[in-house]
Amino acid sequence: MPVSVEKLYRPEKMHILFAVASVLLLLSTFWFIGVDYDRHWREYQTDYQVSVAALAHLDYLQTQTASAQAELAAAEQVAQAAAAELAEPAVAALLVEREAELAETQFEVIQVEQDFGKRDQLLQVARANFESTLTRHGEDHPKTIAARGDLDRDAAVVETLRLESEQVGDRLTVLDRAIRDMREPARMAQKAYDDLLKVAKDAQLKDRQYRGLMPEPGLLGDLPLVGFLINAPLADFAAPKGTPAHQEIKQLVLPDVRQRLNYLESYTTDRCITCHLA
Repeated sequence: MPVSVEKLYRPEKMHILFAVASVLLLLSTFWFIGVDYDRHWREYQTDYQVSVAALAHLDYLQTQTASAQAELAAAEQVAQAAAAELAEPAVAALLVEREAELAETQFEVIQVEQDFGKRDQLLQVARANFESTLTRHGEDHPKTIAARGDLDRDAAVVETLRLESEQVGDRLTVLDRAIRDMREPARMAQKAYDDLLKVAKDAQLKDRQYRGLMPEPGLLGDLPLVGFLINAPLADFAAPKGTPAHQEIKQLVLPDVRQRLNYLESYTTDRCITCHLA
C-alpha cells in the first residue's frame, strides 16, 4: 500500500505557477532591456550619426562626379604614358646599364671601406708603436726613425684610400641620382593617380561605414546590416570602441582633475561627449 504524502499545493497547480512566473520573468527581462536601450543619449547619437553619414555620402558623391572621374582618368593616362616611356627599349636598356653600374659601384664602395678600415687599424698600431719607440729611445734613434717611416707610409696609404672612398662615394651618388631622375616622372605620375584613387576609395569606405553597411557592396546591397548588428541589444558590446555608426557611452578620463569620494580621492571621469558629440 503506497504511503500518502501531504503536500501544501498540488503539483498541477505548482506547474501552472512556475509557468506563469517564467513567462513574467521573460517578459520583464525584455522590458528591462527595452528600457535600458531607450535612452536619450542614443537619440542624440543617432541624429549626429545621420549628419556625419550625410556628409560622408556627399564626399563620396563628389568623387563620383564627371569632373572627378575625368581627373582620375587623366591621371591614370599620365601614369600609363610615363610608365610606357620608361619601358621603351632604349630607356629600359640605359636604365638596366646604370643599375648594373650602380650595383658594381656599391660593391666597390664596400671593398674600399673595408680596405680603409683595415689600413686605418694598422695606422693606429703604427702610431702607437712610434710613440712608444720615441719615448723609449728618443727622436734620433734608428728605431724611432724606422717607426716614423712606417707611420708615414701607413698614413699615406690611409689618405689614398680615403680619397678613393670619397671618389667612389661621389660616383655612387651621381649614379643613384641619375637613376632616380629617370624614374621620377613615372613615380610622380603614379603617385598622383594613387592619391586620387585612395581619396575615392576612402570616401566610399567612410560613406559605407557611417551608414552601417558592409565595406564592399555584395549580395546584401545597401542593407544596414552592420549598423544593426553593432547596435543590437545584448550584442553591441562586441563592436570595438570608436567603430563608425556604433552607439556607445563615450568618456574622458581626467587624471589631473581629482574628485573626493568617501575615504579616498580619485580621478574625474567626464561623459559629456556621449551627448555632445560634435
